[in-house]
Amino acid sequence: MRTILLAISLLQILCTSATLGQSTCNNPTNLDVCPSVLLTNETNAGKGDDAFAPCNLLGEDVVYKLNAPNGAQSIFISIQNASGPYFLFLRESDCITGVCHARNSNAGNGSYAINLTNPTTITTLFLTIDAATSITYDLSVGADTGSVWISQPNLLGNLQLDSSGCASPLFSPAKPFFQVTYNGVPQVNPMTLAPLGVPGNLCVTTFFKNTTGLQGVKEFQFKFNPAGFSSVTGQPSFPGYYNLGSWIRFGGGVNWNYMFSDIAPLNRGDFTGFPNTCLAYQFCFTIIPISNDPQLTNVDVKIYSDGFGAPVNGYLALGCCPVPFTNCIGSGLGATSASGSFGFGFADPGGSLPIELLDFTATNLDDDVKVNWSTATEINNDYFLLQRSQNGSDWEELQFMDGAGNSTSIINYEFIDTNPLIGTSFYRLKQVDYDGKWSLSEVVKIKTGNDPEVLIYPNPAKDYIIVEKYNAGDIVISLRDLTGRFYRLSSKTEGNTEKLQLNNMASGMYFIVIESDGVILKNEKIIIQ
Repeated sequence: MRTILLAISLLQILCTSATLGQSTCNNPTNLDVCPSVLLTNETNAGKGDDAFAPCNLLGEDVVYKLNAPNGAQSIFISIQNASGPYFLFLRESDCITGVCHARNSNAGNGSYAINLTNPTTITTLFLTIDAATSITYDLSVGADTGSVWISQPNLLGNLQLDSSGCASPLFSPAKPFFQVTYNGVPQVNPMTLAPLGVPGNLCVTTFFKNTTGLQGVKEFQFKFNPAGFSSVTGQPSFPGYYNLGSWIRFGGGVNWNYMFSDIAPLNRGDFTGFPNTCLAYQFCFTIIPISNDPQLTNVDVKIYSDGFGAPVNGYLALGCCPVPFTNCIGSGLGATSASGSFGFGFADPGGSLPIELLDFTATNLDDDVKVNWSTATEINNDYFLLQRSQNGSDWEELQFMDGAGNSTSIINYEFIDTNPLIGTSFYRLKQVDYDGKWSLSEVVKIKTGNDPEVLIYPNPAKDYIIVEKYNAGDIVISLRDLTGRFYRLSSKTEGNTEKLQLNNMASGMYFIVIESDGVILKNEKIIIQ
């Protein structure tokens, strides 16, 4: 009997030692990052309550020692498949008295970006997963570990409307870069939409080319005239023509927008980056025509590029992201390009517009800003005045440039601003006729200097979404589903962080869009579970 009791006592001592060995500050589980680490089916079951206040929750906890490379600015932690609620505590340098960062979450998935208070000296951190009851979870940890200077030249290329003869037959000889069909029948200007008052199918195909660079088409906007169409409905979504991804519909009524969402996601447009011509993008609408007057059936089309391949320079952050915490490391790069813009109308109402502006773009060129525009037609066009503004309201005249007078062929113009404004700036064109009449173009916006960075997590999300911003001013956050419907979410702001409550939203795929000063900083797919 004494022998049996002794054996049981020894077994109890061994079990207690093993438990304490994995759950105390003296003998934690060691993890080296980077590269990122992934531990599956972790549990706090049988661990002791040995963390120290205020980094502690009454219950069982597990302690991990993180060996982070010197110079790490942030630690990224992903908890997946947690079977119950938990607290996550990260202590800097010392497991007992070091600075404590606390996060809490319900069961499921969560991703956390924790900025360190003294990143130049911290190489050791202690991570505690603490829960009031026994839970299981998967743990992945990463970090940003340093930076390297990079300078990328301008790789945008020559993205432009393609007038080389792709469209056949032509809708209009003055605009050989698009086609229109109605119920499968090619149309010419003016269109014949028959019979009136009956639903039909209107398709618009626009042709682009980029023979030297990476920039592709990202967004189309269509504006119909309600005096010519009593009903307009576009396809909800359809696959990309050249890049993997989908064109997603937004808007309603007579205003419909299509935004391309690449599957990567790299925020690229529908273009592979290989030199190409006659890139055709077709959008079809179910319409009810109520007129054949060209001024009433005119459709305005605006197109925006993705700005991919823009020249950048700055320090590129290095490190590793946890699984599946993607895009966790901000680049810190500056001097990126604004998206290019293009536009045309089916049949410009009024008949005698002084110019038809096809595109107007501003892009970064090393430390300069290059402004380009092109016209399809010019009537009595005396000259252009290129204007610039710091705030979009107060304008200064930057450059005078002669117009072509009268022309029916495409003419390209270019000006390089060798002393651009720092930060966000705006450009527009003032066009002046021989008789002194003038008109203004749309405004394009560009930013020089450090780019704003936005982190969105967790993804997938369940109860909330965290949005962290750096180098960004006031931001506007919107959430919309695949049909384009917007959702208003309650949020709580703490410093540079917004916490959006999902409030039992239906599970599925959504798009979260972050805007600042009218510029889209991020358009990211997010899964709500």
